[in-house]
Amino acid sequence: VIDTSNKSAGDVIVGIASFGQATYETEYNSGMGSNGLTSARHDMFNKEIARKYPEAYDPSVPEDLVYAGKFGVAEEIEIETKRIDPKTGEEVVTKEKTTAGKLVLSPTRTYA
Repeated sequence: VIDTSNKSAGDVIVGIASFGQATYETEYNSGMGSNGLTSARHDMFNKEIARKYPEAYDPSVPEDLVYAGKFGVAEEIEIETKRIDPKTGEEVVTKEKTTAGKLVLSPTRTYA
């Protein structure tokens, strides 16, 4: 659990967006990094997983942190993406459906 007990003036948090669809990808990528995959599962999925797979978490973890999300693994989610068309300069909005499970399992991107 991340807390702010060690923060001090001048500390900086850097966030880099990794979601969307790169030119080499064929579908939307949630952008979840592999280092945060366990946390992502607990933040996304509901307690159905804990009931179905009790071996998937440490029972010493506080109950309110175990699979505290609102989605089922197979639940459909609509994704809206926006991009600028390089030929026209206009914003293009697309919508597609995917599942919560597929979002969590999107391949991790790396950065140079």
